[in-house]
Order: sequence, then structure tokens, then C-alpha cells
Amino acid sequence: GHLEQSPTLKVYFDHPLTQPLWIDNAGTWMRRLQTQTRGSSKARSDAEAEAEEQRNKDAYLIGDMSEQTPMQLRHEHAIRNLKLTRRKVAEFLDDLLQKKNRIGSQYQNTPLVECMMIQLAEAYPEEEEALEFACNIYAATRRYSAEPDFFGYLMLLLDKMPESLIRDNKRV
Repeated sequence: GHLEQSPTLKVYFDHPLTQPLWIDNAGTWMRRLQTQTRGSSKARSDAEAEAEEQRNKDAYLIGDMSEQTPMQLRHEHAIRNLKLTRRKVAEFLDDLLQKKNRIGSQYQNTPLVECMMIQLAEAYPEEEEALEFACNIYAATRRYSAEPDFFGYLMLLLDKMPESLIRDNKRV
């Protein structure tokens, strides 16, 4: 039939998602479907194992002792990845900037990372929880830094840009 004549049909006929669409006679179709199902269960379990491994891999942030990382956020051990969203990070940092601006002269020359650590120490009784959240904020700003707002946040956390640039940019 057509299957033997067309190399394209042969390629797509063997694909697991299109195989049930081809029915030459009921017996052949059932045998092929049973063979495919037996073979694909191993592939499916391999895919499930790979997905589980990826979830476990993403469950933690590796230690970060890089010189570019602010001293307060360096950590040798892996910490839990909170998988913070862009919105959560932006809201947290915007709120932090507003609080720092409201307080005024007391923290005017204090780097944003130090202000963040002070605020988190008040919010989290456990020092490890505060560090975990702060490291996740830093990791998220690095992850999203291709976006202009997050690049600005990253530069603020690294103390390489004045906060007035971010405030002025938000007003525009």
C-alpha cells in the first residue's frame, strides 16, 4: 500500500503519537499498538525518572562563594530553592526601596543588601530562614537580569548603581 511507497509515511507511521492513526487491518494495528505500549512504558518511566531528577536538582541553590556575590549572601552549602516569581521579587524589592526611602537619613548610605538583611532579620526569627530568602532574592534577580527592571535590582544589590536611578525609572 501507500506505506511501502512513501518514505515520509514510514517515518511518521513509526512515531508513537501517530501510530494509532494508521489502520491497515485490525490485527496488525493491535499487535503494533501492544508492542509500542510495552516499549514505551520503559521510555515513559525513564522520562518520569528524568523529570523527578530535574525537580530534585532545581530544589536547591548551590553554594555561592563568588567574589561578585555580596558578602552577606555568600553561602557554602546548598539552600532550598523557593522558586520566587518575578512578581514576588519585584514587590519585595520595591517595598524594601520604599521603606528605605521613608526611613530617610538613618540608612541613606547603607547598601541595599544590608537593609534587606536587617528587614529579613526582623521578619524571620531564624537566621537561616532570613539567609535562605535573601539568597533566593539574589538568585532570582540574577536569573531574571535580562529584563531591565531586574538588571537594575541586581545592580542595586551589588551596590553598583544609585537607588535614585531605579526610583526615577519607576516614575517614568
